[in-house]
Amino acid sequence: MASVTRTDLSRHIYFLASDALEGREAGSRGGHAAVAYISDRLKAFGAQPLGEDDSFVQEFGAGYRNVLAIIPGSDPVLKNECILIGGHLDHVGYGSRLNSNGPIGRIHNGADDNASGVSGILEIVEGLSRLSTPLPRSIVVAFWDGEEKGLLGSEHWANNPTIPLDRIKVAFNLDMIGRLTNDTVTIYGSRTAVGLRRALVRSNEATAITFQYDFKNRDDSDHYTFFRKRIPYLMIYTGEHPDYHRPSDDADRINFEGLERITRMTLHTLVDLAEAPKCGGFHERCREETTLARIKFGAAPPRLGLTWSGKPQPDGTFVVIGVDDNTPAHRAGIRTGDCITEVGGVPASAVGELRDIVRLSPGDLELSIRKAGTDVVESLKIQLDGVPLPSGLILGRDETDPGTLVVNAVALHSEADNAGFRDGDRILVDHFPGAAPDRATSWIVERSGRMLTLPEKQD
Repeated sequence: MASVTRTDLSRHIYFLASDALEGREAGSRGGHAAVAYISDRLKAFGAQPLGEDDSFVQEFGAGYRNVLAIIPGSDPVLKNECILIGGHLDHVGYGSRLNSNGPIGRIHNGADDNASGVSGILEIVEGLSRLSTPLPRSIVVAFWDGEEKGLLGSEHWANNPTIPLDRIKVAFNLDMIGRLTNDTVTIYGSRTAVGLRRALVRSNEATAITFQYDFKNRDDSDHYTFFRKRIPYLMIYTGEHPDYHRPSDDADRINFEGLERITRMTLHTLVDLAEAPKCGGFHERCREETTLARIKFGAAPPRLGLTWSGKPQPDGTFVVIGVDDNTPAHRAGIRTGDCITEVGGVPASAVGELRDIVRLSPGDLELSIRKAGTDVVESLKIQLDGVPLPSGLILGRDETDPGTLVVNAVALHSEADNAGFRDGDRILVDHFPGAAPDRATSWIVERSGRMLTLPEKQD
């Protein structure tokens, strides 16, 4: 990770975005010079050629050239699966009325668009070259030509792949990552496969960037080629700016400190996915999940899974009036018509609101149950699902982000509100830090890509 430095990123960008390369238009002298520079770097880092004729280059169109490499995996089985890290190498040359925001006729150096992405990928390849053992999965490295002319390079490779396309489990797209502002990056594609969001969050602990998740699948960069092929993707993007497609998109305007952090976070995410037991699997519903408002996060699973009568029976017991399938109550053998006689060794009529006891229980719950129509009483120790949580939360679950509970709403002035929960937080159930004997004292949540512990410590 430490091999990713702003010094090296700066060296790559100042060359790729120099006037000598005349804006790196696809098929031009400057574009070919960029291809040669990238190929030389890949060779120096020990990556293996994945182009044509045992070279790094795949030629197509009017002198256009993709640059392709592979870092073979080390696991006997997982090496047949690949994570692709790519970005486009071309820009718009001197500009035209079709691709420039003016003035045209002057060199458009494209420092952010997309020398920034190319430099980040080169630093990631160098970082991977320093591993003592290669990652379990193979890493495909791709620099696309002709993106500015309509995603031509990635489309050509997807239709003429130099390895079988079904080996690609996730495709990264680094396009314009050099203008980090307000510590915020936009993330596209996090819902295209299970586990992508969590991998990003784990990888962001050291860099502490704020993520703005955008669920649109925009069609103006190379990730869209893979999306159309039902391959999960992640696009990392720092956004447009006044220099976009203008001659003023120069190297001296790059936020190199931010670029270093983004590149390190991306490298960490790639490693996380390359080492995961399972990776990929296209989430079909992501095609319709274009905005947060259209995604309905289903109700969170119940901790216990039974419904009981609101009032006690004359003998002080509570009647079970419903049991949900595949819940702790159902698995423990509790059925409709059974009666709850004791909770934690205390008569049921004396324990107060059972719902609050279930909500706050750290884990196990002791119930005494009289089976329906009998005098048989069973003592049960039930392992509850989920974690103890404060009141005032309406929770959902996201099938692409297992191990979390999504906060759909927080009641004003409730326990949850006072603890600092906000709408959209994700409670990391599998990171739950523990509980006091009677209730939880803190919770780990993800908020916009960053992990927080609630309640937050006050200075």
